[in-house]
Amino acid sequence: NYDPLALPVFLHQILLPFVEPKKSGIENDGRLPYYSDVMQYTNIYRASKIGPHAHSVKEFNVPELVHADGIVLFDGALGGSNGAIHQRWMTGPDYFGIHDMMISSTMS
Repeated sequence: NYDPLALPVFLHQILLPFVEPKKSGIENDGRLPYYSDVMQYTNIYRASKIGPHAHSVKEFNVPELVHADGIVLFDGALGGSNGAIHQRWMTGPDYFGIHDMMISSTMS
């Protein structure tokens, strides 16, 4: 079965590994970890900001970070939004022609 989204995801994974390269199963994988490190440091930062009266926030995971990066990349592929990326997931008559269903569904 042909999946038109498989190639971009594959290339993204080659450039920015989704899993730690040591655990990729590829012999002599010389890539540096990316998303595993971003997840670790994001969660450390989040934990450092939680005070005694803070709301509980769940830890970030790799799929969430990949989706967030994908939104930025896809926005750029659509021609960019001049700093107003939030308009890609806003709905209503003011956002006709700017709203993107794929980005909107990724955000929810």
